[in-house]
Amino acid sequence: NFAKFSDEKILKLSGIIETSSENIYPTLSGMMMFGEYPQGYLPQLFVACVVIPGTKLGDTGDMGQRFDDNKRIEGTIEEMLEQTLNFIRRNIATKVLIDDNGKRVDMPEYPMKALREAVANALVHRDYSISRESAYIYVQIYDDRIEIILIENSNKPHDIAKIELDRDVIFISADESRFAGGARNVGIEN
Repeated sequence: NFAKFSDEKILKLSGIIETSSENIYPTLSGMMMFGEYPQGYLPQLFVACVVIPGTKLGDTGDMGQRFDDNKRIEGTIEEMLEQTLNFIRRNIATKVLIDDNGKRVDMPEYPMKALREAVANALVHRDYSISRESAYIYVQIYDDRIEIILIENSNKPHDIAKIELDRDVIFISADESRFAGGARNVGIEN
């Protein structure tokens, strides 16, 4: 029963802070959830978002551009989740429908609930150990799909999820089966 504990004890039991003699320190979890700027201490914990004009990395657009849009997203886990979803929303097509009551209904080309689950899984399940110096998340929006890729210390990409536009389904790669439970929660096929 948390109500009987002091605020400090609740924060310690929740894994938000650690104490040492008279000092109080935030844990990594505390910094990533409540820190003002976690990347000031852990610069590798960001999300890199790009829009690629084509269907493969290296394709260029009509004016020779490599990317149509790109952004490095930083902040707490919650801030990175919301900013990443905003970036995706801004860069995917949205159909406008009128429902039976005459009200406008925006229909994004990808299911936002599934995208939220995939991005949240990437943020929550990435390796936060101190030895991971380049453990960032890479969101690539292509003409025909969105890929959410976890880049680990070895710089070998490990796919978390890919959304195929023509099938309207998310596939969870075999390497990352620990994410499949969350995907099933939003009706996504493995």
